[in-house]
Amino acid sequence: ASGPGFMRWTWESTMGRSGGMACGPSVGPVAVQGKGARQRRSPPVPRRKAKQMATNNDGTPGMSICLTVANHWSYVGIGWQLGLASCELSVIDSLELADRPPGLRTCINLDACAYELLAERCPATTARLRRYLDEGKVELVGGTYSQPMGTSIGGESNIRQLVVGRETIRRCLGYDMVTFLEEEEFSHPQVPQLLVDSGYRYASLCQVDTWGRAGIPLMERNTFAWKGIDGSVITTLPKTPLPYTP
Repeated sequence: ASGPGFMRWTWESTMGRSGGMACGPSVGPVAVQGKGARQRRSPPVPRRKAKQMATNNDGTPGMSICLTVANHWSYVGIGWQLGLASCELSVIDSLELADRPPGLRTCINLDACAYELLAERCPATTARLRRYLDEGKVELVGGTYSQPMGTSIGGESNIRQLVVGRETIRRCLGYDMVTFLEEEEFSHPQVPQLLVDSGYRYASLCQVDTWGRAGIPLMERNTFAWKGIDGSVITTLPKTPLPYTP
């Protein structure tokens, strides 16, 4: 979902996005004469050739699917054990995918601490990452300073993780985080308020069962409006019945 601006791979029906004939934009309503009062209807829209997209194995039209490809790593914890080079390689992998046909656009999910250390010790990789971000070839998701289990720490720590994390990334990469997608469990009822007030526009709950069962309910929908206890709302990807393997 990009809508959070995520990378989309799409298979569409050969009948077009609407499920019927593929249509161009309407040129506006016209008046037609009917019995009694005048009626208004849209004029016929010229058909255009539908894009030839993938079909199922049995020859039936395909369907639209959006996939989010995220490269998750961190420095706090496992990155510290293996060294900063592991974080740099994670970034380079995503940049290389952007350069290879068909130019896959991935979401990089490191903690802000990792970007801070990369800016200090790996300036060439950081400069390349900044350039790719400016060109829209990769995206950053997450934004916390050290990828904590947000539900298990205090409210002040939650705020600092989000605010300091976003500020650190802005300072190191000139990038404003808008999508909150962390692999660690971070889904308590005040999260929508904290995200909105911190500057986020989107969130995801589909990936937070990595380190245990968070109890996120399954939802058969593409997005939903996650409402916090204060009334704040943020557009969110739900956890769905689709298979997920971290």
